[in-house]
Amino acid sequence: MIEIYRWRQLDRWDAFTIPHLHVAPHLPQVRIRDLLTPRHERVDRSAWRFDQLQPITIHFGGDISRRKIAEGTNYSLPLSWVRPGDVVLSKIDLKNGAVGVLSEGWENVVVTSHFKVYTPDTRRLDPRFFRMLLQTKDFKDWLWANRSGADGRTEVKLDVFEVLEIPLPPLTEQTALCDGYAAALDPSHYTQLPVCG
Repeated sequence: MIEIYRWRQLDRWDAFTIPHLHVAPHLPQVRIRDLLTPRHERVDRSAWRFDQLQPITIHFGGDISRRKIAEGTNYSLPLSWVRPGDVVLSKIDLKNGAVGVLSEGWENVVVTSHFKVYTPDTRRLDPRFFRMLLQTKDFKDWLWANRSGADGRTEVKLDVFEVLEIPLPPLTEQTALCDGYAAALDPSHYTQLPVCG
């Protein structure tokens, strides 16, 4: 598809204005902030020892892993809870796609103020679909193009991220897509081929 840009259509003249997110334009487009509600649930540090809590890391591909903390370590920053099913992102690495969904079975998960936690509207959004969408090339290109700030410390501002409109198929289609993708990655669904010799 060839797109033509006219100067009078541009609010800004720099190159960051030009890339847009063009994914499934035939589907309804919904703002992220209408699908995700910020979770503001602080950890009461007087009720929890740090060694009872589980800090996490979010990788560029959206995977979440347990952060290894040296014995005796403590965080001075305020901590917030992340609950299973929550969408959580790293503010500084959002530009690289560091957005994940916390799986069931994780307990006492916390993040610092360098992260943002959202509760998805599961009546409209399968959070797995949202994570998959953010890992597409178009979305990652959009995130990278919309970063701002000083060299070496650029990030995508959350207010810019939250007003982005994303394509939203019906929930049943989102779930079927995610289930099908998960099944395709499951090695137990494949039979062992005979070795020819």
